Amino acid sequence: ESLFSRASDSGSMPRLYLSARHFRSAVLAQLPDYVAGSESLAAGRFAEASVPLKRAVEVAAAYFPAMGAGPELALCHGAYARCLWHTGQLSDAAEHFAAASMPYAEGSVHFELGNFEEALEKAEAA
Repeated sequence: ESLFSRASDSGSMPRLYLSARHFRSAVLAQLPDYVAGSESLAAGRFAEASVPLKRAVEVAAAYFPAMGAGPELALCHGAYARCLWHTGQLSDAAEHFAAASMPYAEGSVHFELGNFEEALEKAEAA
């Protein structure tokens, strides 16, 4: 099963699979900030989730590449990007969706920002 889905849960925003039901990772299970943030995110508490998920991205970026845990790093970026999207921080959301290799989501953000050329490019890449 893919880490990400285009099934919509909020307008054009793709739903990110981030709960333990959908994606099991021994690495992420050991990252308390990711666990706490993903639980808040799954409950729709986006502002609350953003602080631990931001820390999870920072930790993952510092340690995961050396461990070969690229999918887990992408999942951290995608979860944090979803928080940013829902709290109105669209430019930052686009940056993290790009880091998560989610061109469809990144394109949606660029469309909302009025960057139509960039949105088209990302949509074609999706």
